[in-house]
Formats: sequence, C-alpha cells, structure tokens
Amino acid sequence: MKDKPNFILLLSAAAAAAYCSVANAALQDDANVQVREALCTIVELGGTRAKLTTTKPPLSPAADSIMELNMTASEQAWIELFRKEKGKDDSRDYDASKLPKDTDWEGKWEAWQQQAGKLLKQDARTTLEKKHKINMLTEQQRVALRLALEPIAEEARHLIAKAKDQGLQQKIMSETDMQKQFNQAIYGTNEEPADESMVTNLFGDPAGGSRAANCVGDESDGKAKTVLVVLVCLCAKDSNNGANTAKACTGTAPTQTWGPANTNPGATLQKEIANMCNRKRQHSVTSTDLKHRIQAIAAKFKYDSAAGYIGAHTNGECTGSSNTGICVKYASMVAAAASPLEAVGWLKTLSTLADNLAHHEDAVKELESVNAEINRKGSAAQAVVYAALAQKQDHDKQINTAAQPQTNDGKYCTKHKINTTCTADNNCKWKGKTDTEGDCKPKETGSEGRTGTSDGAAGTTTEKCKGKLEDACKKAPECKWDGKESKDSSTLVMTKFALTFIDFESFLSYEF
Repeated sequence: MKDKPNFILLLSAAAAAAYCSVANAALQDDANVQVREALCTIVELGGTRAKLTTTKPPLSPAADSIMELNMTASEQAWIELFRKEKGKDDSRDYDASKLPKDTDWEGKWEAWQQQAGKLLKQDARTTLEKKHKINMLTEQQRVALRLALEPIAEEARHLIAKAKDQGLQQKIMSETDMQKQFNQAIYGTNEEPADESMVTNLFGDPAGGSRAANCVGDESDGKAKTVLVVLVCLCAKDSNNGANTAKACTGTAPTQTWGPANTNPGATLQKEIANMCNRKRQHSVTSTDLKHRIQAIAAKFKYDSAAGYIGAHTNGECTGSSNTGICVKYASMVAAAASPLEAVGWLKTLSTLADNLAHHEDAVKELESVNAEINRKGSAAQAVVYAALAQKQDHDKQINTAAQPQTNDGKYCTKHKINTTCTADNNCKWKGKTDTEGDCKPKETGSEGRTGTSDGAAGTTTEKCKGKLEDACKKAPECKWDGKESKDSSTLVMTKFALTFIDFESFLSYEF
C-alpha cells in the first residue's frame, strides 16, 4: 500500500483517542452494527463476486504484422540464413559458431526466427508477398522499402520485448487469483464454502475452551483468524449473552445459538451470520476502493492497557456478555502498540492484495501504452508500403502516357481558316475542298512527326522545341517553357518522374 506509512500514523492518533474513550457501561443492542457493516464490505467480495476492472490486454496484432512485413521484404539470402538444414523447412536457433562474429543478433534472433520460419516453406514467400502487396514493386523499390522498414521493425521489436518483460508480466493479476485471496481472508479457504457445509473447524481443531478463548485474534496463538470468525464472535448468540447483547449486529437476535461456545459452530449458524452481508451481487474492485474498505475496518479497532479490540468492549475478555464485550481481542495491540494492518493476519492479507492490485493496474496501463505505440509503428509501416505502391502506379501511368500517341487539342489549329495559314503551322494540316473551304486540324504525334522524327536504328529523337522563343514555345502543345528555355514536354515528364522517385527514397529513409 503506497500510503501505508501515513495511514498507520493516522491510526496511531485515532488509537490514542479510542484508548481514552473505552467505557465500562453495559452494551446496548446494535453495538456492533457499524463494525459488522465494515466487515461486510469484505465478505461481499468473497466467492467469485469480486471482478477486476482492468485485465491484461493481448499484444497488438500490429506487432506480428510489422515483423512479418519486414522479413517478407528481406532478400532471400537473409531468409535462408535461418534455415536449419538445406531442403528442410525448419528454422534454426541461434548458434554463434555458425554465424558472423561481432554482431548483436543473439538478442534479436528469436523475434527474427519466428518470422523467417513462416517463409521457409515452399511458396510461402509468394503468398506473403501478395498479402503485403510487395509483389507489385520493382526490385529498386523493394530495396528502398527495406531501408525504410528496418528502423520501424527494430523499434517494434523493442516494444514487443517490453510487453513480454517478465517483471512486468509478474505484476499482472488474474481474476481467479484475486478471488482466492479474498476467500482466504474471509474463510481461510481458496473458494467460498457451500452454505450447507460452510467452514469445518472454524476455530481450529480443537476449538478454544470458551467464547473468550475462541475470540482471540493474535497471529501467534489466537483462534479468530478470518473475517467470518470475527463476525461470529461479534454477532453470534450463545446461552450466556441474551437480551441486548445478542442483538449487537442487527438489532434482532439471530435464530441460531452458538452452544456451547467452546465448540466450533455448525454450518447453519455460520450461514446465518454470513448472510448478514450481501453475498449476491458482483462488485468491480479497484485498488483504491479496496484500500478504502480496509481503512474503514482498521479505524474500528479500539485499545486499552490490556489489548486492542474490534467490536463492542467494556472490560476484560470478549466473553459475549454485556458487562465485558462481544468482540475479538488482540493482546499484541496493547495500548495501540501495533497497527491492525500489521498485527491482524487477514487485514495484512487484504492490504497486500490492495498493493498487488495497484501494481496490476499500473502494469495494464503500461501494456496498453505499449500497444498504442505498436499500432503507431504499424501505421508507419503501412504508410511506407502505400507510398511505394503509389509511386509505382504513378510511374507506370507516366510511362504508358509517354508511349501513347498524343494529339493536339486543336486549341491553336482551329483558329486557322485558310490552307495557307494552317499549313504554315507545322503542327496543323488542312482538310478541305478548296484553300478557303475546310477545317484546320492538329496532326497526330508519331504519324507525321509533331514532336519529332526517329531515325530508326539510331533511336534518337529530334528536339522540335529547342531554341523556340517563349511566346512560340507556349503556343506549341508539344513544348513546355521551363522558365528559362523551351524544352520538349516528354523530357520534362521523365525529369519530373526521376525527381519524384528521389523524393520517394528520401521519404522512405525517414525514421518513424
């Protein structure tokens, strides 16, 4: 419990006041109602009624996806390094004698091996390349992709290792373990006993020789060592505590009698006492909530010069009579010498459980944070792949466009109305019956050499646009003015593509 030291100091101050307030007056009915209510906040958490508010999150699927993508994008020679035996599909464990020296591979090998093992089977790589769409990329784009994925995958590997850290995992608590600890504190058993049987030998075997002997809670030689035992001592009716004392917990005397009080009470009496608490409803439990319940119980202890007590007490032993007390006595807490959180076994169990529950909650938050970071890395890895695919599609589109014949859009040719002016423009041709009746149309690229002519074997292209003035260049569809000079538009297309690819490689090398 993080605030245990401060809480113990508060208890000590409260104990001093309680020590001075112990009276010798006769007990009244309802004397233990408040204590019983505080104890019931623990009993109601017994059985399987206590539920965790946070549970261990599974590792994000993005973790495996990143590592799988990275290995799938690797060169085949790297993947073959993980093959145990040529011609076999089994992957091999790390063996320094068979691998390059002076590497940091040993700590990374297990994570790599897990992914490489998927790719060793026949056709497995083809399947995974299609899954991740790597099969659509050129070798040059794959090289760039590997460079971009490597730092992302390495960061993901560190996050995966953090999530699997043994110290962190040990802080995780299962709901079953939590419920067992509650049942141990309440009943002294891992499971809540059935109503028809309850706890055999509730006060031990043999039980104490009297109610006073049974209702001692010290860890060394006491009999009252569970919450249920304490409730029996505070609430049960016996042949010697009639009248108001038998009504201490509810204002009404129980139907069952603990008789004689030097024996272990039967299942029917235990059930009646336990049912003074709500054992039907489920409860979500947090560490903060549990600490509040524990502190409420610890604050109910009182002290005098002989011992500490929980329950109504006036003088002497906890005999159940109105002139002594219907309570549990702790000699180890005489004059508030010790905190209930340390001296009372079942309270100590609950206090430790609250601390462990807080550690569990912190661990769950940390695992959730790791998963969120892994998901961000997964998005970064996918962005790299999508960028590569988009670049390839743009590349293919530009190549296809450059390979297709292009026609003038007629913007300049249609303004010519006679053959003389039409044919004066090398990009236009006249279609008409006479020199004045007809239409001026743009020439098709390739058919009559609008953008140049090829010499066949040499494969060279005449640059039609070079040397044109700005005004003439802008009027010619096959030309583009680059701000300084006239250039062939196809040259600019390829130049732009090359620059785009360079930008793409720069993007891929960005460390996410």
